[in-house]
Amino acid sequence: MARRNTTRGLDSGTTQQVISTAVGAVEVLTVGVVHLAERTLVEAVHVAEDVSNELGSTIVRAARGSIKAASDIGGDIAQLGRNVSRSLVRRSDRGRPARKPLAKAGGQKRHRRAKTA
Repeated sequence: MARRNTTRGLDSGTTQQVISTAVGAVEVLTVGVVHLAERTLVEAVHVAEDVSNELGSTIVRAARGSIKAASDIGGDIAQLGRNVSRSLVRRSDRGRPARKPLAKAGGQKRHRRAKTA
């Protein structure tokens, strides 16, 4: 039995060409996926950076606002204290005695009982 070599050589070249084309397509697809993953990662890092910058500036603004509010409240309380003290001074100038500040309560003395035999 004689084998036909003429068709086998033709099939081998076509097979090699199909395999080569498939490998090339897989390479292109792989490079594309890697590039897509790289771009996605880079963009995610940029977004995280933007979010952290916004969060940081929001925290700074909130802290500055709280400090300003505390300063305003402290100034209001100081002004109120000055007004109250001026009011007390005016009362004492009219011949009315100014109220004395409350005295601190003294500690209770403890008496020890003598021991009985």
